[in-house]
Amino acid sequence: MPKGKVIEVRPKKRKSGHRPEEPPTSTESRQQKRDHDHTSHSSVDRIRLTKSKGRSHGEKHFLGDLPFSGKLQKRMFLGTIVVCLIAALVSVAFQQYTKWHRAYLVKTPLDLPKIVSDDTNSQELFWGSYRPGLYFGMKHRSPRPLMVGLIWTIQDYKSPRFRHLCDSNDGVLSYNWLEHDGRRFGTQQIVDLDHIITVSFVKQNTGATGGDWTIRISAVARNQTHSPPPPLSIIVYLYYTEKRKNYYFVPLAEDDAVQTIKGTTVELGEHQIHFHSTKRASQTSFYMTHIPSEDAVMQSLYSGLGVRKDTNMLTLIHRPEKLDEDVFPNAWFHEVSVDPPVMTDPFKAADPEHTVLEIEFTQSGRSGGFLVGRSFTEQLASLSAEFHKRFAQRFPVDLTKFTERQANLSKVAVGNLLGGIGYFYGHSLIQSPHTGPEPVEGWSAPLFTATPSRSMFPRGFLWDEGFHGLVLARWDPELAMETVGHWLDLMNGDGWIAREQILGPEARSRVPAQFIVQHDSVANPPTLVLVIEALIESIPRFTADEAAHFRHWSTLVLPRLHKWYQWFNHTQAGPIPLSYRWRGRDPKAIHQLNPLTLSSGFDDFPRASHPTDSERHLDLRCWMTVFARTVSRLASLVGQYLQTESGASRLQRLEEARTLATHYGRWADLLSNMANLDELHWSEVVGRYADYGLHTDAVRLDVPEAPAQLHQTPPLEPRKPVRVVDKPPTLQLITSSYGYLNLFPLLLRIIPPTSPRLPRLMADLSNRDLWTDFGIRSLAASTAFYRKPNTPQDPPYWRGAIWINMNYLAVRALRYYATNPKTPADIAAEASRLSVQLAQNLARTVLGELERTGFMWEQFDDSTGRGQRGHPFAGWTTLISLILTE
Repeated sequence: MPKGKVIEVRPKKRKSGHRPEEPPTSTESRQQKRDHDHTSHSSVDRIRLTKSKGRSHGEKHFLGDLPFSGKLQKRMFLGTIVVCLIAALVSVAFQQYTKWHRAYLVKTPLDLPKIVSDDTNSQELFWGSYRPGLYFGMKHRSPRPLMVGLIWTIQDYKSPRFRHLCDSNDGVLSYNWLEHDGRRFGTQQIVDLDHIITVSFVKQNTGATGGDWTIRISAVARNQTHSPPPPLSIIVYLYYTEKRKNYYFVPLAEDDAVQTIKGTTVELGEHQIHFHSTKRASQTSFYMTHIPSEDAVMQSLYSGLGVRKDTNMLTLIHRPEKLDEDVFPNAWFHEVSVDPPVMTDPFKAADPEHTVLEIEFTQSGRSGGFLVGRSFTEQLASLSAEFHKRFAQRFPVDLTKFTERQANLSKVAVGNLLGGIGYFYGHSLIQSPHTGPEPVEGWSAPLFTATPSRSMFPRGFLWDEGFHGLVLARWDPELAMETVGHWLDLMNGDGWIAREQILGPEARSRVPAQFIVQHDSVANPPTLVLVIEALIESIPRFTADEAAHFRHWSTLVLPRLHKWYQWFNHTQAGPIPLSYRWRGRDPKAIHQLNPLTLSSGFDDFPRASHPTDSERHLDLRCWMTVFARTVSRLASLVGQYLQTESGASRLQRLEEARTLATHYGRWADLLSNMANLDELHWSEVVGRYADYGLHTDAVRLDVPEAPAQLHQTPPLEPRKPVRVVDKPPTLQLITSSYGYLNLFPLLLRIIPPTSPRLPRLMADLSNRDLWTDFGIRSLAASTAFYRKPNTPQDPPYWRGAIWINMNYLAVRALRYYATNPKTPADIAAEASRLSVQLAQNLARTVLGELERTGFMWEQFDDSTGRGQRGHPFAGWTTLISLILTE
């Protein structure tokens, strides 16, 4: 390697005229010399390093080691490294963005136009009895509404019995909406231990927001042989949930009594609430206070109770002794006490003479007195007559097959469903692997929905709502569109809808904490498509307004259905093409006899004993078939509607609708292919459709032996039973247990009328193993899991009891095959016979129990026909009204 070139450094000559410096001392001279020598050598070394063309001691430059030496090649190599680094950074950034985006989609709504854009648009639906968890309550559809509620108690200061929230254990004998049209009026009868209370309301369209309304509360004492009942106190409260700056109310006194509240809110504007008390009142009192949240009403009331010294009667103390300066009164309690007359005629319990209190709401400066007394009675009678006329038209009953009493009781069933509609606002708590280990809050949203049970389940349940919607679609198609629209608007960015909607403090206060969180991998049967299918089939009977509403509604529903279907297809797909599997089964559930499948709706119905990814679920496959079929039909309709429209985007939307119609038509054909269904789910051995999975029937619950313990150790807690497997499981079609699940190709009308499988399924349905005099039981009596509890604390649920939603599907399917021209004559005749017999059995069971107990029930005992579990249950049990209707 060549050496570096040495450049000699010489001192520069002094310029002329330069002033000579002072001579240094001897010490300074020696130091300067050393510094000069050091500088000279350092400069030489530095210049050598700078000018060097090579390296000594065998060292090489980085680029010198490369197999190429050209400048272009070196630059290309460096460029490649830079590109790789940038690509790696972009990849990491993209992964982080994807992770963030997935988490974002979980907790944000789907980015599509909302189906229900504004809850204040419908004047008739603005106000309503939308607090189903109360014996009676009203509010308007808003995130922060004015709430009205009813409380009552007997006048016994030592042991009062306050009633407010519906409670199956508080002794109330029954409460039913005898009439309710879902829009303008309703009448409810509440039978308590000592009194019968009747609550009616009537709404009146005045042109202002939501119109005016009046509530009438009447009461009579029950005719009992023992001592006369104690006095009754009726308490009605108003609760402004708006923020402090957005509302104002003030009581107006007259003759030392407050009979009117004057208020204003952003949404309602100026309004007045008038209290018209009976002249028979033995006491009236009031209490103005602050309620912190809607689940704290009773606590606020208790703080305002007192006892009069002169009568020993409970009374309200007008104002709290102390009210924090940072809060403002937002609630008014109004109390009236009476000695109701003893009832002599049960049909006159709601007689106007028995009125205790009328509450009248007016707006726009209208004074009170317009919709009370005789005026209210006449308006209520007119709306009642319209209700009965409409019911006869929408739910015609063949009185040669059913009794007139049964037809009248089915009106109560429909009234209870309509009276159980609620309006909720809030957010869900969501658990997702994309958002971390802790639940996250979803977006705040409204939900307008029917509810299964006012006492046990006063909130929204996804798969229940599809069955509710079938009744609503018959009674009021626009009301059904409204509820379905609200549910589909709850879809998140991934296309998932939470199976249970617990929105707002009032709803959340009644749910155990462990059930509040919703998991975004868990589905629920897409029963909303049953409502859409029913609406499509009802188009020929629509009024002009209903047809116009459906036309607009369907164009907004279609893209959301498409997104929902894709979510199911991606998240609930099975191990092989065209198979499906419910997510959420826990293979570690060692304390359950058979791990639950909550997502399917059939919670404890026996499935594979050992949950694995290899399962194939028959019912979900059938739901997806109906889903695809319905989306295809709706897309075809939307395409027809768009052909007659104009606008810049018409052609694009038309092409999208046609594409979806074709796409889902193919999916429906694939999933309706009986050869494929048979290959995945049919057992030739027993001649039955079934689930597939890792299964053994040889399982039992047993308490493990406690380990030996020393005398000084404290005793162990009782040990939980665990599942013991006496025979190893194998992959198989699970045919040993059969019931509703195995009938799904029949229940959802998937099996063709000409199929050779149809007679066998009908034979299974009518076999005494499933068929009873009260309805079809959920699980055959001869199977190993029949009536067996899943844990010592969980009684059997879908293991033998009679459920009306599945029985309705059976009646509907039998009628379909009985009237289908392609069904062989002998099969059609048998289907017709079974449909009539089953409908009559169900009418005797459901309506007989309503008459006997005063309640509709969640399920019915398959041996006695007695109602059991949740009550009142005016959710899908209301399908009895469709069962009675041809």
